[in-house]
Amino acid sequence: MSKVQIANFPKILRDAKAKIQNPENWTKGLYAKDSHGHPVPPQNPAAVCWCALGAIKAITDNGRVEDSTADFLYRAFDMNRKSFSGAACPVDVNDRLHHQKVLELYDLAIKIAEEESNQEDNNV
Repeated sequence: MSKVQIANFPKILRDAKAKIQNPENWTKGLYAKDSHGHPVPPQNPAAVCWCALGAIKAITDNGRVEDSTADFLYRAFDMNRKSFSGAACPVDVNDRLHHQKVLELYDLAIKIAEEESNQEDNNV
């Protein structure tokens, strides 16, 4: 991966977290909903709330970047499973646990992404 791609992951994760920071802008069970509660694609301008993965989809426009960014959520989950009791994966954190746990998962993923970005900077 190029330095630019790695350096973008922390920003993408921070931007995605910001989309769902307010509980009113977060949802379960669907990537995104409009103001009437109807499902919409995450990048649709009518979307007003997103799930943890939908927020990433809303920020990115490239499937490879989207998958690589979501991978940080999966890695954060794997490294901290005990913190997310009752969930088997990040999707479960979103759909089975509460909003605060989703934000915690994002914080852990951002930390991993920043550490890797800093390591990449040091290797250049």
